[in-house]
Amino acid sequence: MYSRGRADPLMQMVAIMQEFGWTYDEYMNAPNYVLTAIREKLQRDRKEEELAAKRARRGK
Repeated sequence: MYSRGRADPLMQMVAIMQEFGWTYDEYMNAPNYVLTAIREKLQRDRKEEELAAKRARRGK
């Protein structure tokens, strides 16, 4: 799914559709700025989860 730290665009689309319960048409009709914001938020959330996991491992 990821190559060089970036998600495959198709996988990003599927992940967003799954997360929001959207159909393909709903995804395609969403404004580009909304999709960009969602991608950025998912990326930040993933990084935060990775940091939390590292902190938890260090705390053991």
